Amino acid sequence: MTECNKRLTTLVGRLQRSLGGRQGIDIRLLPETQMQISRNLIPNPDFGTGGKTYSNIPDKDGYRIYVACHTQVEYAAVTGTSQRLLGQEIDPVAWNTKTNNLQMEPGSASSRWAFLNSEEQVISVTAQCGSSQVVNDVNAILAEIARVMMS
Repeated sequence: MTECNKRLTTLVGRLQRSLGGRQGIDIRLLPETQMQISRNLIPNPDFGTGGKTYSNIPDKDGYRIYVACHTQVEYAAVTGTSQRLLGQEIDPVAWNTKTNNLQMEPGSASSRWAFLNSEEQVISVTAQCGSSQVVNDVNAILAEIARVMMS
């Protein structure tokens, strides 16, 4: 098991313990050292109308958080492909607990981050909120992601 897999497995366990009793939360490991945490996703009315978009989006009381862990070589390959399809990716910066912040700003609907952890792995995170009423819940999850993935 790779270090990325170990970290993601640890994160899933911690989130299941802390969020397990809440209604509608889905925590799942995805292939290739990725995971998704979501709550109350609904069908996207714009899906299938052309262009790149999600088939499901967060409802007003929902959210989606995507986490991926890659080596720098893997990240460069992944972002090279996605830049051709989706536009410019963000460059990862070294994680520093004093200066970096994995938090949604009040009023923001989505944010993206890419950090290098202590093992030089690229941790990329995308968060989408259905409304401002779930930002605190998302920030609590993002704090747990930072504790497990960035150390």
